[in-house]
Amino acid sequence: MKCIFLVFYLISIINTRSVHCGLFDILTKDNGEDVTSNEKVIFTEPELLQAIDLAQFSYNQLKTMEESISNSRIQLSNTSSSYAQYLENLPNNYTKEYDKIAQIVLKASKYLLNNNCKKAGLDDKKCVEAISTYKLPKCDLLEQCEQLNKTTMSIKSYRRLLPAHYADGLSKMFDLPSPKNISNSFFDLTRPDVDLINEEAATYEGVVDEERNVALVQWSQFIEHDLVKTVFQIMSNGNPIECCQDDATNAPPRYRHPACSPLMVDVSGEDYNRLPSCLNYVRSALNVNEDCSFGPAQQINQASNYLDLSQLYGNAEDITDTLRTFYNGELKISNDPLSPTLPEIDDIEDNHLCMHNTTIDTVCYKSGDSRVNVNPYVTTLYTLFLRSHNRIAKQLQKEHPTWNDTELFAYARRINVGIYQKIVYSEWLNIVLGISEAATINNRNPTTCINDGKVSNEFATAGIRFYYSMMPGDLKTTKDVSYFVRQNNIIIRPMTEENILKLKEEYYKPRDLAEDEELENIIDAILKQKAMAMDTGYVADVAKHYYRFQNNQQKDVGTDVLALDILRGRDHGLSTYTKYLERCTKTTIQSWTDLKSYINNEDLERLKLIYTDYDKVDLIMGAIAEQPKPGATIGETFSCIIGEQLTNTRCSDKNFYSNLNDPIFKQFVDNYTGAKLICDTTRLTRVPRNIFHVPSEKNPMIYCKDI
Repeated sequence: MKCIFLVFYLISIINTRSVHCGLFDILTKDNGEDVTSNEKVIFTEPELLQAIDLAQFSYNQLKTMEESISNSRIQLSNTSSSYAQYLENLPNNYTKEYDKIAQIVLKASKYLLNNNCKKAGLDDKKCVEAISTYKLPKCDLLEQCEQLNKTTMSIKSYRRLLPAHYADGLSKMFDLPSPKNISNSFFDLTRPDVDLINEEAATYEGVVDEERNVALVQWSQFIEHDLVKTVFQIMSNGNPIECCQDDATNAPPRYRHPACSPLMVDVSGEDYNRLPSCLNYVRSALNVNEDCSFGPAQQINQASNYLDLSQLYGNAEDITDTLRTFYNGELKISNDPLSPTLPEIDDIEDNHLCMHNTTIDTVCYKSGDSRVNVNPYVTTLYTLFLRSHNRIAKQLQKEHPTWNDTELFAYARRINVGIYQKIVYSEWLNIVLGISEAATINNRNPTTCINDGKVSNEFATAGIRFYYSMMPGDLKTTKDVSYFVRQNNIIIRPMTEENILKLKEEYYKPRDLAEDEELENIIDAILKQKAMAMDTGYVADVAKHYYRFQNNQQKDVGTDVLALDILRGRDHGLSTYTKYLERCTKTTIQSWTDLKSYINNEDLERLKLIYTDYDKVDLIMGAIAEQPKPGATIGETFSCIIGEQLTNTRCSDKNFYSNLNDPIFKQFVDNYTGAKLICDTTRLTRVPRNIFHVPSEKNPMIYCKDI
C-alpha cells in the first residue's frame, strides 16, 4: 500500500506542479541538453523543488515509523547508559527545530545526488560540490530556514578546518575498523593483567603524569562544557532514540531508527551472556547552513561558542532567569548558606537530569547545562564559580549600594567570566600547550584571526576530548592518622590513603557536596592527585564502565568513551589524522614511516595492525597516540587544533577580559589566579601555587591568607 501511495503521490506532483516542486527532468543545462560527466553540474529549479518535496514525504514517512518505535519495547530507560548519553547530548527546543529542517535539506541533497547525478554518471565529489552552491528555492522550507536564522537564539553550526569527509560526500560514514575493536585493542595492550569480564580485582591503571594533577582534567572538561554542546537527534514526537534492546543487543530492523549507529561488540562463547553486544549511539543533530543552501551534514553546536560561563549561566535569557534570585544580583543556591551548592532540582521542575542510584544518597543539581551532574570532578567546579558569582555580587552591593539587581547581576557575571578567562589563558593554556605556544596565542594580533565566533568541529569532536585519557578511575586523598610512630629515631605521624570516589559509580549520580565538607575533600584531592598520562591508555572507568548501569538481566553495562569519540568523529565527517597532521605541520605524510617522528613505535605498530592504510587513521586515535610536545601536555596535532580554537575564541570575543578597561572590572580581575579562586570559594586553608601541577618543591603549598 505504501508503494502504491508513493506512486500516486509522485504522479500528483507531476500533474499539479505544486508550489513546492515542478516537473521532474533529467539533469540538464539551461539549454535542456543532457549533462555529461565532464561538464558543469547544473540543477533546474523544478529539480530542486522536486527533491525538497520527496525529502518532505520521506520525513513524514519517518514520523510514522517513529510512532511504531515509541509504542514498542525499545524504550530509553532512565537508569541506563543510553540515558546518561542522552543527558550528555540533550537538545533544547531551538535545536529540535533546526535539526528538523536540516534533516529535510540533507534528504533533498541526497535525492539530487542519487536521482540526478548518479543516473547521469556524474562523479559524487563534483556533484556534492555543485549541490552545495545551490540555495533552497522559494518555498515553505526556505521561509522556515530564513526565519530560524533570524531568531535571537540563532544556533550555530561547527565550522570545519578541513572539508566534510563522508563516503558519499554528504553524510554516509566510511566503512572503517570497528571503533570498539580499536579501543579494546589499545586497552588490552596497556592493561595486560585485566580480566575484561571481572575487573574488580585489577589494580593497574596505567602510567601517571608526574607533574600534572587532576585539576587539569577537571578544568578541561569544564571548558568543553562552555564551548561545546553536541546534541543527539530525537524523534519528531520529542522522544529520545534507543538503538539497543534492554538486554544490550541490537534492536530489530523494524524498530531501528535511521539515526542509529550503535557500537557493535564482537562477543562469543562464554562471554556472550556477560558482555553487551550493542552500545547505544545516535547520530548528532544537524543545523541548516546560514545561507539556507543544500550540501553536506553540518552538526549543531548548542553551546554559546564563547568562553562566557554559559555552562553556569545558560546560553539564553530564559534559561538564565530560572537560575537567578532577582535579589542583589545573586544566583540561586541550595538551602545551606554555610556551604552553598548549586540549586537542587525539585519535584515540580524537570527531575530527569540524573540517573537513579540506590547505593548512595544522591541529589540532582541544576545549572545552565544538563552535563552539570556528569561526575564530581566537574560538578565541584560549577559550584566554585556559582560561589564566586555570589561573592562578587555581595561585594559589589556593599561598594555600590545604589545599584539595582540587574546592574549587580550583570557586573558580577562579567567579572566572574573575566576571572575564568584569565585563569584559562594565563594558567591552563600554559600547561596544555606549553608556555611559548600560550604566549603566542595571548600576544596574537586580533586582526590576523579568523574571528568568526564559531567552534571548529575538530576541536569539539576530538581536540578538547584529550582529557579523558588523563582521567583517573579513583580519586584518593591522604590524611594524617591519629597516632605517632618512631621511624629511624624520628617521631612522625604516618599518612593513610583513603578512596574518595570511584568514577564508574558516579556518572550522573551526584552526591551532596554540602555534607561533611564533601566539596573541600574532593577539591583538595583533585589538587594533590597526579593525573594519568596523556596517551592511548584509558582507565577502565572510561574505557569499559563509562555511564555504567545494571540492566534487567543484572549485568553491568557500560559504554566506552574512546570508541564513542572515534564513532562521533566519523559521524561528524572529520577527515583522517594524517590530513590534519599535514595541515598543522606543513609537511607531507606518504607512509607509516613518516609518522615515526610523532608517534612512539609501540603505538605506531598497533595502529598498523588496526588500519589497512596510514591515511585512514581516525583523527582522535592518531592524535592521542602522539608524543607530547616539549613542555606541553599534548602532541603536535591536538596542540594545533586547540591553539587555533583558543586563538579564534579570544579574537572573536569583544568582551574578552583583556579588552575591558573598566576600573571596577580590573579591580577584581587583575592579578587573580586559580589559587585565589579556590581560596575565595572553599574552606581550604592551603593550595598549590599552580593549581594544575601537583604540590612539589617547585610548586609549594601556600596559605590562602598570603595570596
